[in-house]
Amino acid sequence: MADQGVDGSPQESTGPAVASPLGPTDPRGTGAKVVRNTLWNTFNFLVTLPIGLYLTPFVINALGDDDYGVWALIGTFISVSALADLGITTALNHFVAKHNARREPEIIDRMVNTAFVVYIAVCTPLLLVLLSVTEPMVKVFFQVPPERIPEISLFVQASLGIFFLRLVMTGYFSAVAGLQRFDVLNATAILFSFISLFGTVWVLSAGHGLTGLVGFNIAQMLLGIVVSWIQVKWFLPYVGFRPWLFNRSDAREILGYSFHIFLGNVSGLIFSQMDKLIIGGFLQVRFVGYYHVATDIVGKARMVPQNLVGPILTAASELHAGGQDGAIRKLYLRSQRYVVLAGLPGFTWLILFARPFVDSWIGPGRDAMILTFQLLSGATAIHMMAVPGAQILAGLKMPQYWNYLGMASVAVNLVFSLGLIHWLGYLAVVLGSGIGLILTAVLFLPRVHAKLGLDLRTVWRECWVQPALAGALTVAVTVLMGLPGMCDSLVKVLLMVPGYSLIYGLALLLAGFPQEVDRALLERHLPGWLAAWIPVRR
Repeated sequence: MADQGVDGSPQESTGPAVASPLGPTDPRGTGAKVVRNTLWNTFNFLVTLPIGLYLTPFVINALGDDDYGVWALIGTFISVSALADLGITTALNHFVAKHNARREPEIIDRMVNTAFVVYIAVCTPLLLVLLSVTEPMVKVFFQVPPERIPEISLFVQASLGIFFLRLVMTGYFSAVAGLQRFDVLNATAILFSFISLFGTVWVLSAGHGLTGLVGFNIAQMLLGIVVSWIQVKWFLPYVGFRPWLFNRSDAREILGYSFHIFLGNVSGLIFSQMDKLIIGGFLQVRFVGYYHVATDIVGKARMVPQNLVGPILTAASELHAGGQDGAIRKLYLRSQRYVVLAGLPGFTWLILFARPFVDSWIGPGRDAMILTFQLLSGATAIHMMAVPGAQILAGLKMPQYWNYLGMASVAVNLVFSLGLIHWLGYLAVVLGSGIGLILTAVLFLPRVHAKLGLDLRTVWRECWVQPALAGALTVAVTVLMGLPGMCDSLVKVLLMVPGYSLIYGLALLLAGFPQEVDRALLERHLPGWLAAWIPVRR
């Protein structure tokens, strides 16, 4: 279940990367890898987005609003169980990148096997506890007729079993992500997206309903485990299943780093999953589905800028290992600039076009879903501004600042949601999430700028001023032209995406984009004939 979104498509890549893992590392090589990985992440997003847009209404119509809410809650239970990862996956990405830069394959092999032993020690007792309390938890969080409790409990238990099987192997699978070969990772994810598409359509068209969907998801996760292990052995022959290599010193180092990542994962999961548990426990189960669809689409909009920062942690780790502080500051400013440039149009489009989009895509009469789109799009746009800094500091072995603030924001979210849900109902949960997201960014940005030796004026001038001007102009033109009111079909709504992007692009040109630094970056990574057409504002 952790490998699938609400549309049934894989959320987590299942295969590692290829290439010689012990090549030389230099600033230019690091920059090239960041750009290459970003392009592959973007390609994956563009290929899988239409699959999700098709599957989401298909699954809702096949299951109905109530069973779709049940499906979403089962996924939430599995996603919350991912806390058993303890942040080890991200920690291994960091250490693999570091030891790969130093050409130390033996240490990589020892560390991933140490991680396997740690996973076994953590996951085995936790799984047994979760299996024993599944039915009481289902009674609390699933507002369904009592006769459905045993069936849903079985679905949750089966999904938990296969999820934990994959989790204990994650140390091996995550090792290859530290090599920064996101091309193969994304190609594998695309393959599984199509498997999910055809499998989901077949299962639901054959009338197998929720039972068939859960069974197909389990089969797909098993296939993912097999594919990932084959790729590890093929592309990383020096990594093997050797748990006897367990090293206490390595375990302490991994857990010492991963603890702060774990705190961040807790806050992230509460933002993305705990809200659904609150809704399931206090409100009708169909509202879980509404919230799930909205957060999934906002998450897809987030993936556009997120793809730009995905490779930054390992890149910062490599630069930090080489003592290149100036290059790290430049990496932050560029990533911050392009995250805002790329993310702003998607979030503002969702705010402006939420109603015609939901009405034509899912169906009318879902005002709660529309409200969630609009409020969380605005909050997520602000929150994304802090993500490049979080990735940079994690690469510098300073993830604690982001994580502590994230936990504080989680507390605000829970207090607001639980305290007001009896009066505001569903709205309390959405507002609590939005306030928490904004609070994290507002408190974190000054901290990361201080750590990197940057002032707010520099960041505003180099990163934010052009997107802010272009975004304001784009929104004004869209509203004055009445474009959202012209959309009475899904085709027209989707056609507004390139239209809105065109308006935003023209607004960027008026705001002075691209500058010389943008042109230099594009010239290095685009074909010469294409780069020659790019104007420059000096």
